[in-house]
Amino acid sequence: MALVRHNVLLKPSRWLMQQKNLARGWVWLTVLIGVVSALLLILQLHYLAKIIDAVFIHHVTRQAVMTWLLWVLILIVLRAVLAWLKEIVGFKTSATIRQRLRRQILQKLTALGPILSQQKRTGEWVSCVIEQVEAMHGFFAQYLPQMWLSVMVPLIIVAVVFSFNWLAGVILLVTAPLIPLFMALVGMGAAAINQKNFQALSRMSAHFLDVLQGLNTLKLFNRSRQQAEQVQKVSDDYRKTTMQTLRIAFLSSGVLEFFAACSVALLATYLGLTLLGNIHIGHSVDLYSALFILLLAPEFFLPLRELSVHYHARAQAVGAAEEIIKLLNIPHPLSIAATHPLYPSFVITFQQVSFAYPTQKNPILDQVNLTVKPGEHIAIIGASGVGKSTLLNLLLGFLQPTTGTILIHDVALTVESMDAWRCHLGWLSQNPTLFRGSIRDNLLLAKPDATQTQLLQALEHAYALDFVQALPQGIDTLLGEQNLGLSGGQAQRIALARVYLKNPDVLLLDEPTASLDQDSQQLVMQSLQTYAHDKTLILLTHRLDTLKKMDRVLALSDGRLHEVAR
Repeated sequence: MALVRHNVLLKPSRWLMQQKNLARGWVWLTVLIGVVSALLLILQLHYLAKIIDAVFIHHVTRQAVMTWLLWVLILIVLRAVLAWLKEIVGFKTSATIRQRLRRQILQKLTALGPILSQQKRTGEWVSCVIEQVEAMHGFFAQYLPQMWLSVMVPLIIVAVVFSFNWLAGVILLVTAPLIPLFMALVGMGAAAINQKNFQALSRMSAHFLDVLQGLNTLKLFNRSRQQAEQVQKVSDDYRKTTMQTLRIAFLSSGVLEFFAACSVALLATYLGLTLLGNIHIGHSVDLYSALFILLLAPEFFLPLRELSVHYHARAQAVGAAEEIIKLLNIPHPLSIAATHPLYPSFVITFQQVSFAYPTQKNPILDQVNLTVKPGEHIAIIGASGVGKSTLLNLLLGFLQPTTGTILIHDVALTVESMDAWRCHLGWLSQNPTLFRGSIRDNLLLAKPDATQTQLLQALEHAYALDFVQALPQGIDTLLGEQNLGLSGGQAQRIALARVYLKNPDVLLLDEPTASLDQDSQQLVMQSLQTYAHDKTLILLTHRLDTLKKMDRVLALSDGRLHEVAR
């Protein structure tokens, strides 16, 4: 799994331009289609000017211009096909880049792990992956190709105009820079407004999801009306920032249209006075050349007008990129293993390991020393909040020690060796997650190529087979979000079966019997002792009855581990 490149100090606009490399070929194909369409348009306007000049000045018959009319019709059809093809290729460009961006973001979230990813609420992550990446569609599909076309197409047109009348070309060249200048001035604050808009959307998404998940609790304590008012307030904030964004977009388009109209009017005035013989600057013009130049003038400004139409897409993308770059720049402890060290045995050693959370003044673990031999079963006890789960998270690589070193058979556990180490781990948290899908799908996360027999054996070891077979569709029963469809104890046992299915060398279990009744606790612990007889086991627990068959019991308090005599 390839992780994203670090984006330190990159401005959002520069970062967006770098992302075009994810689909460079599609971007240039879109530009090429636009250039070909512009060339066909010039040819089409040439025939139109020729037809009008021939009919009104030279009084030719209808039959004499039928060939030119046929060419105009063919060119219109070809340009329509190219316009359709440009939209298709533009969408393909955007879809390719957005798909890869989403893959990068999901890889980043996976790399952050369950600890660091809790820095934001679930709704904010969902907004980042879906809405904010989706907001970049207009930039890559329309604005980015149009940015090149707004330079190339006007240069082609002005070159054609210069071949007819140099002063008309000068008028176009002088007035053209005014449009992007004023467009930039008007849209200067659009990116900041869009960033505020996405922040408001993230807050609204996160709050709304939290309210939905806690709806039953809110109703139970009669707080639903108050939360409805809060949702209305957050939604109203989002409406206001959205309307500010639209106001900027419409103002930018209005300014552009005004200056484009003034430029075309100035050119039309010059051509008209030249035809009447009142002005003799530049080459003399006839009706054909004057009409051809006048027809080209709006097309000269059209790419710039289209760029203005899509300018708000750029501002929207820049605002979204701000949030995505923040996510991609979150430091994390995980990395793809550059090397895969082999562990002849699994001697786990903590050497003077300390860890402190940024929000806490004192370290939660203070110079912890611990050695766990292969096949040893260790229980760690202690009051809630003393750092037991933190100890496991350090061993899992979700956190990195502030000081000290963790060794696996004399090999330092670093970001480079983390993936290789995790291949040997089986982990069960206090609140295991089962994803939306069937029970079979959830089990296969641990071993995708597992057979039906292996799945059933894992369920049997975890004492989950009986209730799974009693479900309407057995192992293929669909589960909802948040373990919907199962009790807490049932979800715990399926998660334990998933650990068994992986068949790890080291088991890290955080309160594996927390959600089970007394009888189920005894069955699961008996199963655990049988299953883990040749495996290393580190168990966090509050239950004294689970300590009897442990090789060692350690107590964690004041950041230190102490052996408990039995």
